[in-house]
Amino acid sequence: MKIIKIFPFLFLLFVLSKCVSDRDIPPDKDTIVQIGEQSISYQEFETSYWLEPQYAIRTSLSVAYRSQTNYLIDQEYYYLAAMETDLVSEPHILRKLDYIRKREILKAYINENFLDTIRISLTELKESLHRFSEMLYVRNIFRKDRREIENLLKIIPASQTEKEHFFDMYGVDLGWITFGNLDPVIEAALYRQEPGSVSQIVRSSYGYHLLMISERITNQNAPQLNDQLRLQNIQEVIRNRKANAAIQKALDRLAGGRKIGVKNKVIDKITVELRALDNTMNQNPRVVVPPLSNGEIRKVELGIGDIRDETLVRMGDRELTVGQFIERIKEMPPFHRPYLKGRYRLIQGVLDMIRSDLLLEAALADNFDTKESVQKNIAINKREMFSRQFRARYNSNAFRENNSEIWQKYAHILETVKNENPAQIFEENLFRNISNPDSLVTKAPIQVMLKSRYIW
Repeated sequence: MKIIKIFPFLFLLFVLSKCVSDRDIPPDKDTIVQIGEQSISYQEFETSYWLEPQYAIRTSLSVAYRSQTNYLIDQEYYYLAAMETDLVSEPHILRKLDYIRKREILKAYINENFLDTIRISLTELKESLHRFSEMLYVRNIFRKDRREIENLLKIIPASQTEKEHFFDMYGVDLGWITFGNLDPVIEAALYRQEPGSVSQIVRSSYGYHLLMISERITNQNAPQLNDQLRLQNIQEVIRNRKANAAIQKALDRLAGGRKIGVKNKVIDKITVELRALDNTMNQNPRVVVPPLSNGEIRKVELGIGDIRDETLVRMGDRELTVGQFIERIKEMPPFHRPYLKGRYRLIQGVLDMIRSDLLLEAALADNFDTKESVQKNIAINKREMFSRQFRARYNSNAFRENNSEIWQKYAHILETVKNENPAQIFEENLFRNISNPDSLVTKAPIQVMLKSRYIW
């Protein structure tokens, strides 16, 4: 009788232990996290993993991997919570979704028709490796009119000190440049020169140049990259250059002879507003200016109210007004925004925007919007965007103070989502490719980010 009475208790213990053991066993060899019904694979983790270089040299792999895994879990929770709110139907959110959709279609079109078709020869690699190993200190005199350049070439002094002073007076100091920093035509001319010499007249797509190398040294970044990273960086530069040349030919064909016209007066007005945001541009032309922040966009918008409806660029019947340009900039995440401070950068950004519209039309005509890979990438970016928007509001003290009722609703939804979708991390799968989880991520990390300028 005692055995019969104990049996249900033992059976209950067995069931509980079985549940616990099953919970610790991953459903397959690729799953590293299970969040309710949603799983995250090791491949998805690798794609998302990125660590700031300044932290990478003192962070162990185990800490970095666990931190990233917890970030992905939170990202999923924020996404699930966002889908339960009105956030997903707000007009500016819908505009961001439209930007994501267009960007992914355009990326797929550029990759398939241009980047993926590029072939790089051994000769190109050898020459590029040689260029990558050096840094050049460059001065540049640029003019649109060839006759002006010819007249300047006749009066260049003989000594190096006087040459440098001459270039500083009539041109600009480009500072230290490495392989991939400049127009390929200009770069090719530079690497044929010796320090102290002045080039013959070089014609690029921008106009005419006189170039001078003041000094040539070993590339300071090269020793920090292993052979594989060095080769990857060089291949990426070559692929982008060749692709951009092919894209330009395709754009000429798609334009059908229609010329692109930029309103210089309007460009000048916006340039003044942009420069007012950063006076250091006038003092140091080599300063690196970050992409426009939301605050800066608002300041620019206030400053150009009188020309908001003016045409900024036109090509045939297609035109882009100042207001449309600013609105499209605001749709873009800060990381994707172009560097616009300065007249040339602004013109380049405006031209690239209208050119990207041409490429997008071609992509839609070829049904790139229906491709499975494109739809998948749109879905991934959509999840990230909704998650990011919910996270920003939920963690914002200002939002909490000014929208207390909405924030309380968000907090309740988030708590419910977490309770209904418990998370489980399978460390056996997470660390399966790491022999020593306590080792540092890397000794000398360098992040190289290259993206096509036509993706708007």
